[in-house]
Amino acid sequence: MRKLIYSLLWAVCGMSAAPAQAQHAFRVMEYNVENLFDCRHDSLKQDTEFLPGSVRNWTYRRFQDKVNKIGKVILAAGKEQVPDLVGLCEVENDYCLKSLTRYSPLREVGYKYVMTSSPDERGIDVVLLYQPVSFRLLASQKIRIPSDSLGMRPTRDVLYVSGRVVSGDTLDVFVCHLPSRVGGAKKTDPYRLWVARRIPVLLLWGTLMTILMESRCRKGFVCLPCLKSRSYVPCII
Repeated sequence: MRKLIYSLLWAVCGMSAAPAQAQHAFRVMEYNVENLFDCRHDSLKQDTEFLPGSVRNWTYRRFQDKVNKIGKVILAAGKEQVPDLVGLCEVENDYCLKSLTRYSPLREVGYKYVMTSSPDERGIDVVLLYQPVSFRLLASQKIRIPSDSLGMRPTRDVLYVSGRVVSGDTLDVFVCHLPSRVGGAKKTDPYRLWVARRIPVLLLWGTLMTILMESRCRKGFVCLPCLKSRSYVPCII
Protein backbone atom coordinates (compact mmCIF):
# COMPACT_ATOMS: atom_id res chain seq x y z
CA MET A 1 0.00 0.00 0.00
CA ARG A 2 1.49 3.32 -1.04
CA LYS A 3 1.43 5.83 1.78
CA LEU A 4 1.27 9.58 1.26
CA ILE A 5 1.72 11.17 4.67
CA TYR A 6 2.52 14.79 5.42
CA SER A 7 2.44 16.51 8.79
CA LEU A 8 2.02 20.16 9.65
CA LEU A 9 3.17 21.23 13.10
CA TRP A 10 2.34 24.69 14.32
CA ALA A 11 1.72 26.46 17.62
CA VAL A 12 -1.90 27.43 17.85
CA CYS A 13 -1.25 30.03 20.51
CA GLY A 14 1.44 31.65 18.43
CA MET A 15 -1.40 33.00 16.33
CA SER A 16 -3.48 34.36 19.17
CA ALA A 17 -3.32 36.26 22.42
CA ALA A 18 -4.10 33.20 24.56
CA PRO A 19 -2.25 32.79 27.87
CA ALA A 20 0.96 30.80 27.93
CA GLN A 21 -0.52 27.85 29.79
CA ALA A 22 -2.91 27.23 26.88
CA GLN A 23 -0.08 26.69 24.41
CA HIS A 24 -0.40 23.45 22.51
CA ALA A 25 1.50 21.86 19.64
CA PHE A 26 -1.27 21.19 17.15
CA ARG A 27 -0.55 18.41 14.66
CA VAL A 28 -2.32 18.08 11.31
CA MET A 29 -1.90 15.15 8.93
CA GLU A 30 -3.13 14.33 5.43
CA TYR A 31 -3.23 10.68 4.36
CA ASN A 32 -4.46 9.15 1.11
CA VAL A 33 -5.31 5.62 2.28
CA GLU A 34 -5.83 4.51 -1.33
CA ASN A 35 -9.00 2.47 -1.79
CA LEU A 36 -10.14 1.70 1.73
CA PHE A 37 -13.10 -0.47 0.68
CA ASP A 38 -14.98 -3.03 2.72
CA CYS A 39 -15.69 -6.37 1.04
CA ARG A 40 -19.47 -5.94 0.73
CA HIS A 41 -21.19 -4.87 -2.48
CA ASP A 42 -22.97 -1.51 -2.70
CA SER A 43 -25.41 -1.75 -5.61
CA LEU A 44 -25.27 2.03 -6.10
CA LYS A 45 -21.49 2.16 -6.53
CA GLN A 46 -18.83 0.68 -8.80
CA ASP A 47 -17.07 -1.36 -6.13
CA THR A 48 -17.03 -4.84 -7.70
CA GLU A 49 -13.21 -4.99 -7.86
CA PHE A 50 -13.16 -4.96 -4.04
CA LEU A 51 -15.26 -8.07 -3.46
CA PRO A 52 -14.32 -11.68 -2.64
CA GLY A 53 -13.66 -13.51 -5.90
CA SER A 54 -12.93 -10.29 -7.80
CA VAL A 55 -9.70 -9.51 -9.64
CA ARG A 56 -8.31 -8.15 -6.35
CA ASN A 57 -9.70 -11.07 -4.34
CA TRP A 58 -10.64 -8.61 -1.61
CA THR A 59 -11.60 -10.39 1.62
CA TYR A 60 -12.54 -9.36 5.15
CA ARG A 61 -9.14 -10.52 6.36
CA ARG A 62 -7.34 -8.30 3.85
CA PHE A 63 -9.65 -5.39 4.69
CA GLN A 64 -8.95 -5.75 8.41
CA ASP A 65 -5.21 -5.98 7.76
CA LYS A 66 -5.33 -2.74 5.78
CA VAL A 67 -7.34 -1.00 8.52
CA ASN A 68 -4.82 -2.08 11.17
CA LYS A 69 -1.88 -0.84 9.09
CA ILE A 70 -3.54 2.55 8.55
CA GLY A 71 -4.09 2.87 12.29
CA LYS A 72 -0.45 2.05 13.00
CA VAL A 73 0.76 4.63 10.47
CA ILE A 74 -1.33 7.39 12.07
CA LEU A 75 -0.05 6.50 15.54
CA ALA A 76 3.56 6.38 14.30
CA ALA A 77 3.22 9.78 12.60
CA GLY A 78 2.20 11.36 15.89
CA LYS A 79 5.08 9.84 17.89
CA GLU A 80 4.56 11.08 21.47
CA GLN A 81 1.36 12.94 20.51
CA VAL A 82 -1.21 11.65 18.03
CA PRO A 83 -2.25 14.10 15.29
CA ASP A 84 -5.08 16.38 16.39
CA LEU A 85 -6.55 16.31 12.88
CA VAL A 86 -6.17 13.68 10.16
CA GLY A 87 -7.60 14.27 6.68
CA LEU A 88 -8.23 10.97 4.88
CA CYS A 89 -8.84 10.44 1.17
CA GLU A 90 -10.37 7.43 -0.61
CA VAL A 91 -12.56 5.91 2.11
CA GLU A 92 -15.63 4.02 0.94
CA ASN A 93 -18.14 4.33 3.77
CA ASP A 94 -18.97 4.71 7.44
CA TYR A 95 -18.34 1.02 8.12
CA CYS A 96 -14.70 1.51 7.12
CA LEU A 97 -14.39 4.45 9.51
CA LYS A 98 -15.97 2.58 12.41
CA SER A 99 -13.56 -0.28 11.80
CA LEU A 100 -10.64 2.15 11.80
CA THR A 101 -11.60 4.15 14.90
CA ARG A 102 -13.06 1.31 17.01
CA TYR A 103 -11.27 -1.90 16.03
CA SER A 104 -7.79 -0.86 14.89
CA PRO A 105 -4.88 0.36 17.06
CA LEU A 106 -6.61 3.79 16.97
CA ARG A 107 -9.34 2.53 19.30
CA GLU A 108 -7.33 3.66 22.34
CA VAL A 109 -6.94 7.31 21.29
CA GLY A 110 -10.58 8.34 20.91
CA TYR A 111 -10.83 9.85 17.43
CA LYS A 112 -14.19 11.20 16.26
CA TYR A 113 -14.85 11.85 12.59
CA VAL A 114 -16.83 13.72 9.96
CA MET A 115 -17.28 12.19 6.50
CA THR A 116 -18.78 13.16 3.16
CA SER A 117 -21.30 11.11 1.17
CA SER A 118 -20.37 12.01 -2.38
CA PRO A 119 -21.84 11.04 -5.78
CA ASP A 120 -18.43 9.69 -6.83
CA GLU A 121 -19.09 6.66 -9.06
CA ARG A 122 -16.74 4.39 -7.10
CA GLY A 123 -18.11 5.60 -3.78
CA ILE A 124 -14.91 7.03 -2.30
CA ASP A 125 -15.09 9.96 0.09
CA VAL A 126 -12.99 12.24 2.28
CA VAL A 127 -12.90 12.22 6.07
CA LEU A 128 -11.63 14.36 8.92
CA LEU A 129 -10.58 12.52 12.07
CA TYR A 130 -10.32 14.83 15.06
CA GLN A 131 -9.36 14.71 18.71
CA PRO A 132 -12.35 16.17 20.61
CA VAL A 133 -10.10 17.30 23.49
CA SER A 134 -8.04 19.63 21.27
CA PHE A 135 -10.58 20.36 18.50
CA ARG A 136 -14.17 21.01 19.60
CA LEU A 137 -16.44 20.50 16.62
CA LEU A 138 -18.63 23.54 15.87
CA ALA A 139 -19.98 22.87 12.37
CA SER A 140 -19.45 20.79 9.25
CA GLN A 141 -20.66 20.97 5.67
CA LYS A 142 -20.33 18.80 2.59
CA ILE A 143 -19.76 21.03 -0.45
CA ARG A 144 -21.15 19.44 -3.60
CA ILE A 145 -19.31 20.00 -6.88
CA PRO A 146 -21.77 20.69 -9.76
CA SER A 147 -20.37 17.96 -12.01
CA ASP A 148 -23.22 17.96 -14.55
CA SER A 149 -23.02 21.67 -15.27
CA LEU A 150 -19.25 21.42 -15.66
CA GLY A 151 -19.50 18.44 -18.03
CA MET A 152 -17.41 16.20 -15.75
CA ARG A 153 -17.88 12.85 -14.06
CA PRO A 154 -19.39 12.92 -10.55
CA THR A 155 -16.62 13.62 -8.08
CA ARG A 156 -15.90 13.82 -4.37
CA ASP A 157 -17.46 16.51 -2.22
CA VAL A 158 -15.22 19.00 -0.45
CA LEU A 159 -15.51 18.62 3.32
CA TYR A 160 -15.62 21.78 5.43
CA VAL A 161 -15.25 21.49 9.20
CA SER A 162 -15.07 24.26 11.78
CA GLY A 163 -13.84 23.75 15.34
CA ARG A 164 -12.43 25.51 18.37
CA VAL A 165 -8.84 24.77 19.39
CA VAL A 166 -7.38 24.99 22.90
CA SER A 167 -6.31 28.63 22.47
CA GLY A 168 -9.95 29.63 21.92
CA ASP A 169 -9.40 30.34 18.22
CA THR A 170 -11.74 28.94 15.58
CA LEU A 171 -10.03 26.77 12.98
CA ASP A 172 -11.69 26.18 9.61
CA VAL A 173 -10.57 23.02 7.79
CA PHE A 174 -11.19 21.98 4.20
CA VAL A 175 -10.48 18.39 3.13
CA CYS A 176 -10.34 18.02 -0.63
CA HIS A 177 -9.58 15.15 -2.98
CA LEU A 178 -9.53 16.69 -6.44
CA PRO A 179 -11.29 15.05 -9.43
CA SER A 180 -9.64 12.06 -11.02
CA ARG A 181 -7.20 12.49 -13.91
CA VAL A 182 -8.80 9.60 -15.78
CA GLY A 183 -9.09 10.80 -19.38
CA GLY A 184 -5.78 12.66 -19.37
CA ALA A 185 -4.38 15.82 -17.81
CA LYS A 186 -5.40 18.09 -20.68
CA LYS A 187 -9.04 17.16 -20.28
CA THR A 188 -9.23 16.98 -16.49
CA ASP A 189 -6.92 19.78 -15.26
CA PRO A 190 -9.56 22.52 -15.85
CA TYR A 191 -11.97 20.60 -13.58
CA ARG A 192 -9.35 20.15 -10.90
CA LEU A 193 -8.42 23.81 -11.02
CA TRP A 194 -12.10 24.85 -10.83
CA VAL A 195 -12.60 22.76 -7.68
CA ALA A 196 -9.39 24.08 -6.09
CA ARG A 197 -10.45 27.66 -6.73
CA ARG A 198 -13.74 27.10 -4.95
CA ILE A 199 -12.01 26.77 -1.58
CA PRO A 200 -10.63 30.34 -1.18
CA VAL A 201 -14.08 31.69 -2.07
CA LEU A 202 -15.38 30.01 1.10
CA LEU A 203 -12.75 31.58 3.37
CA LEU A 204 -14.20 33.21 6.47
CA TRP A 205 -11.90 36.13 7.27
CA GLY A 206 -10.83 36.52 10.87
CA THR A 207 -10.46 32.79 11.50
CA LEU A 208 -7.59 30.35 11.11
CA MET A 209 -7.82 28.01 8.15
CA THR A 210 -5.97 24.97 6.89
CA ILE A 211 -6.54 23.05 3.67
CA LEU A 212 -5.79 19.33 3.43
CA MET A 213 -5.68 18.55 -0.27
CA GLU A 214 -4.64 15.41 -2.13
CA SER A 215 -4.01 16.92 -5.52
CA ARG A 216 -1.70 14.69 -7.62
CA CYS A 217 -1.01 17.66 -9.86
CA ARG A 218 1.48 17.35 -12.65
CA LYS A 219 4.73 19.27 -12.28
CA GLY A 220 4.29 22.97 -12.88
CA PHE A 221 0.51 22.92 -12.47
CA VAL A 222 -0.68 25.10 -9.58
CA CYS A 223 -3.88 23.75 -8.09
CA LEU A 224 -4.59 26.36 -5.45
CA PRO A 225 -4.27 30.12 -6.01
CA CYS A 226 -2.29 32.04 -3.41
CA LEU A 227 -4.22 33.53 -0.52
CA LYS A 228 -3.26 36.86 1.00
CA SER A 229 -4.26 35.94 4.53
CA ARG A 230 -1.84 35.59 7.41
CA SER A 231 -4.36 33.31 9.07
CA TYR A 232 -4.11 30.76 6.26
CA VAL A 233 -2.13 27.64 7.18
CA PRO A 234 -1.53 25.52 4.05
CA CYS A 235 -1.07 21.77 4.01
CA ILE A 236 -1.34 21.08 0.29
CA ILE A 237 -0.09 17.79 -1.12
